[in-house]
Amino acid sequence: MQQLIPALVFAMLSGCTLMPADPDAGAGAANNPLAPEDRQALELGHQVHAVEEGFQNPEAEASIEAVRRLGLQTRHYVMVRGWILQQISMAESYRGTSAYSESEQRRAEIDGRIAALQKMLRSIDLE
Repeated sequence: MQQLIPALVFAMLSGCTLMPADPDAGAGAANNPLAPEDRQALELGHQVHAVEEGFQNPEAEASIEAVRRLGLQTRHYVMVRGWILQQISMAESYRGTSAYSESEQRRAEIDGRIAALQKMLRSIDLE
């Protein structure tokens, strides 16, 4: 369900319907082609999903590229920047836990994630 939240929020805000991954699939596709705005919404949904997946492994170059691809678009910059800041805030909240203070491995994981997320943020802020 968490993975659907960005797509649902976008669909609600844009007034578009959620489309299948393959816009030409399904019954009646030949009789009901997607309108240009629906194709744009579908493409944006794929980009939002790529950013969401990128947060699972923020150190990967593909993750940073997914963030840059969406975050450098002027109208989506604020959304992506806020999303990254929220991810940083969540990761930083682990610093106060006993797991962070007692485990060197956990500390390295958390600090690495924060550094990677900050790198993502810089990649859209410095352009």
